[in-house]
Amino acid sequence: MGAPRLVLFTTKTDPMSRERLGGFLGDGHLVDLQSAHVAMHGHPSPYLRDRTAFAFGREPALATVVDVLAWVDSQRPPGVMVPERNANVLAPLSP
Repeated sequence: MGAPRLVLFTTKTDPMSRERLGGFLGDGHLVDLQSAHVAMHGHPSPYLRDRTAFAFGREPALATVVDVLAWVDSQRPPGVMVPERNANVLAPLSP
């Protein structure tokens, strides 16, 4: 997996929801990174709380994202993927 494509997004089913950090899987889905981290580890990541936490997390934050995306890609856990057509992409994030 190359450098992840990361974005801030909300869902079209709940456009008033909080901004989420997402990563593209490349198969038409976005991964809600914090939800995926909780599914993977049983607790939230401080790096995936919001865009500021991600930016200040630097390399450890990016390593967390890469690990989470690889796990979701291999395990396909329910409830952490959003079809791109159901997402409102608000802004790209630079890794």
